Amino acid sequence: MFIWIVRLLVIIAGPIIGYFQISPGAKGILIGTGAAILVILVEILIEKVA
Repeated sequence: MFIWIVRLLVIIAGPIIGYFQISPGAKGILIGTGAAILVILVEILIEKVA
């Protein structure tokens, strides 16, 4: 259950970080969302392998 809360926080924080650090617009939000999803997918992949 805890890991799902962390994943949710990553999904929420990704677009916010993208907006403020990359570009204040749709491009930054999409890049942040994509990066957050990529981080979660890699984490799930590592969890399955280990």
